Amino acid sequence: MDHVGMFSLAAGRSVRLTIFAVIATATACAASGCGRTPDLEPHPPIGSLPAITLLPVFTQTVNNDIDIVFMIDNSNSMETKQDNLRRNFPAFTSVLKNLPQGLPNVHIAVVSSDLGAGQFQGIRSCHPSGDGGRFQAAPHGNCAGPRGSFISAVGSAHNFDGDIDDVFSCIAALGTGGCGFEHQLQSVRLALDPDLMPPDNRDFLREEAVLAVVLLTDEDDCSAPPDTSLFDPTQTLITDPLGPFTSYRCNEFGHLCGGQRPPRTPATNLQDCHSAEDGRLIKISELVAFFKGLKANPNDVIVAAVTGPATPYSVTLERPTPRSVEQPKIVPSCASTSPGNGKADPAVRIHDFVSAFGDNGTFLSICSDDFSPVMARIGQEVAQRASLECLGAPIADTDPATAGVQANCEVYDETSRGGATLRELIPACGGNTSPPCWRVTTSPKCMQSGVQMIVDRGGAAPQPGTVLNVVCETCAKPDDPRCH
Repeated sequence: MDHVGMFSLAAGRSVRLTIFAVIATATACAASGCGRTPDLEPHPPIGSLPAITLLPVFTQTVNNDIDIVFMIDNSNSMETKQDNLRRNFPAFTSVLKNLPQGLPNVHIAVVSSDLGAGQFQGIRSCHPSGDGGRFQAAPHGNCAGPRGSFISAVGSAHNFDGDIDDVFSCIAALGTGGCGFEHQLQSVRLALDPDLMPPDNRDFLREEAVLAVVLLTDEDDCSAPPDTSLFDPTQTLITDPLGPFTSYRCNEFGHLCGGQRPPRTPATNLQDCHSAEDGRLIKISELVAFFKGLKANPNDVIVAAVTGPATPYSVTLERPTPRSVEQPKIVPSCASTSPGNGKADPAVRIHDFVSAFGDNGTFLSICSDDFSPVMARIGQEVAQRASLECLGAPIADTDPATAGVQANCEVYDETSRGGATLRELIPACGGNTSPPCWRVTTSPKCMQSGVQMIVDRGGAAPQPGTVLNVVCETCAKPDDPRCH
């Protein structure tokens, strides 16, 4: 029995893509929920090639709503890195703006790394609770931030004036007055935890939106419980249980290299360094579980880190001042060729965190004079999740001799008005056809078929409540030259 593959794409704040097996009878179509009998007929056998076998049931969620959190380290070594980010932020948004449908419906928030130093007060730059995960939306300099605690661009409704790049640049210059014990991951967690987040953060997360977390920091995560004693300033000697009062404590009690804590003596190229999940810091596994648990589908959470590579990992001794005693210090794992952009320590815990997200995690070096390629790469990862309309099985190429995939599809918008259902046919792109139109393209993100359906609306958003229906001839025989 022949079948035809079909998916329905509901437009609006969130979009659900469903690919059905549709038997070419009105009764079967009603049972599957497709709402119509496809007009297409599968191609008959060509020469010695058999008739094409078609698609089984397949369902996938697709979304044009993306919530993006930028965690920007605001400790005292970050000024040039913040400037680099602000200068090259357009490389990130240009990827999204150049999508067929234009800029997705985005919420963009900024959060600092500053949560203070636990129970201890009076520590320089470490105020009690720090910024507490509050979104940072205040303008820095002679510029204008968003009207609210985060940037919102949903369709034509914007809570800011001018260009989104300028607004982000205005609020991303957090300065360098934050605590030197950075809580990069816990800060984002507090910003997004429904039970703990500051009140002004509450409208940021959208239930159906994809969540993207981007970390910019030159030191590893030192997220600790609020009652931790790790930051006790009264312990200052190398012989004290916590050692000298420096950020090396985050390494010594947050990492294990070959199953052992990093030493307070010189060590070169330590191997197999990971988060110490039984240490004084919050477990990376706990943080991963929290972020994945924010979405019904954990794959709707993507993370990216721009920080120091996890290797090489070495320890040295240095004197902060000529009269002070030697203290252990982590050796930077990378350094920019431009002195102004500085160095970065091995981000072992952050690397473990990003790695736990598999293909949804991107780990990039911060030691770059130009963040443009870095920001473009992150933009590409986010863009892959914006209305990625993957076909759920190999698609039939009706003309294998012609370059590209010559798909046999019928595409139309369906809206309901006054109890009546209106359908508007969308033609295939090509020739002099102007948007809206459709085309198919290969995409490595479409695991099952390798083929993506793109509906080019020329930057215009569909009317609320619109359902995009696509019926395509598909093929389940990968050895058939008509199958892609």
